[in-house]
Amino acid sequence: MEEDEMNEIAQQNARIRDRFLASARQYLLAAGATHDAERSTDGDGKHAAQALTHACGRPQTH
Repeated sequence: MEEDEMNEIAQQNARIRDRFLASARQYLLAAGATHDAERSTDGDGKHAAQALTHACGRPQTH
């Protein structure tokens, strides 16, 4: 295997790792937001919506 091929494989592995870590981070943030929302006692879901918006980023409009 040539050095160029090894470098390309290493770069691909790094991209895959980075995507995995970003996905894991989003999952953990969403799980934390869900837990926070469950602990919320405001009755109108305001804290739940804020926590989920914070975990998932800006709300998307379709």
